[in-house]
Amino acid sequence: MSRYRIPLANVIGHNESLTSPLHHELYAPWRCQTHGDWRKADMDVYRTRLVGLARRDGVAVGPRPVPHPAGC
Repeated sequence: MSRYRIPLANVIGHNESLTSPLHHELYAPWRCQTHGDWRKADMDVYRTRLVGLARRDGVAVGPRPVPHPAGC
């Protein structure tokens, strides 16, 4: 987050990709496919740790991700 100035809302796990506003799959057969290597609970723990590190380093955090309808 700090090195590349990525806001917390853009830190997502693979299983969250379909509900991210950043998801734009151009190849139609893959549009609704993802893999769930990290569950939401795992990503919640990971984001909490990222927030702690960002605050320690004085980096702006921003809001957490907001899921959007996947349409799948």
